[in-house]
Amino acid sequence: MADNKKPERSQRSISRHDLERVIRRASELAASADADERIPESEVVQIAAELGLSARHVRQALLEVPGSDEPGPIDRLYGPDIVMAARSVPGDPEALLRMLEDYLATREYLQVVRRREGLAAFVQADDTVSKVARALRRPRRRFHIARARSVIVRARELEQGVSHVRLDVNVKDRRRRAIRNGVLATAFVSAPLGAAVFVPVWQLVASVAGDPLGIAAGAITGVGALGLGLAGGITLSGMRFRRKLAAVKLELQGLLDRLQRGDRLDPPPSPLMRRLRQSTKRMSS
Repeated sequence: MADNKKPERSQRSISRHDLERVIRRASELAASADADERIPESEVVQIAAELGLSARHVRQALLEVPGSDEPGPIDRLYGPDIVMAARSVPGDPEALLRMLEDYLATREYLQVVRRREGLAAFVQADDTVSKVARALRRPRRRFHIARARSVIVRARELEQGVSHVRLDVNVKDRRRRAIRNGVLATAFVSAPLGAAVFVPVWQLVASVAGDPLGIAAGAITGVGALGLGLAGGITLSGMRFRRKLAAVKLELQGLLDRLQRGDRLDPPPSPLMRRLRQSTKRMSS
């Protein structure tokens, strides 16, 4: 009697390095199949636990994962209008939030516009003293938190004695100005270039095929030169703004570094100020 039992499928083994790729791809397939399905956070933590991931790391990833919106062309060229930095920090979330609130109000000259459990939102303080102090003590090129349109601080407990702190700095106004200035400056430079290209092409083609074709060829060439100039200038403007975003990120990371170590949130004094303080101490002693 013939054996109708199907042969067992051979087990395929993969490396630990490929495991993450397999899980990521499976997640993408599942998401595309059930795009509108919502999964509770508790279920996400449970699924991750079955994959050997700690609940703390999963909760931290949920707090840091970016939104589902696809970046637009401006985002791809200039970068996002929200700069985010996050860190797991030892301490109680409310205590950490109060520390950051005190620092942002007294050192970055921001004021609270919204406050609830685990969240505080800030904008630039608009009183005269804060404006003067911001101009003197927070120069525009070096300090970015004080110049932000808004700053949102979130603190949430990850586990006993450890909190997740997230800082979101809104730079939408600065990005809008960068785009506007980039377009205007590039157009100012590119327009004469397009005009300079138009005339010789028009004359060259007109000498062979007549004025109508000469004008058309000159116009097409001039518009093309103008377009290339605009594209190059805007790309350069986007690169410059991305460097500013990196500087904002660096400032946020430095603040979180000090918070994580338990240091004073004020940045260390400059070498000149340090030497002046040492000289003052020696003179007083």
